[in-house]
Amino acid sequence: MPLMILQTPKKYGFNEYTFISMFIPNTYEVYWDTGIENLLDRMKREYGAFWDEERRCKAEKNRTYTIRGIDTCFHSGGGSYLYR
Repeated sequence: MPLMILQTPKKYGFNEYTFISMFIPNTYEVYWDTGIENLLDRMKREYGAFWDEERRCKAEKNRTYTIRGIDTCFHSGGGSYLYR
């Protein structure tokens, strides 16, 4: 079943637009047989670890907002491409 049908974003404290921000860019080691629930639980823990109190305070102070879902940058041998 698609994630939206299962009301998954709401379960993790997000909505359909902010859910993507739960996935912090990093390198993660997971096993091939990891279930979707376990993977999403792990991503929520990683999100909480990344956005600790200190980082949240700095972001609020500097009015930093996540726009990762809007801008996507691709790097290739010939250069960088920014899609909006």
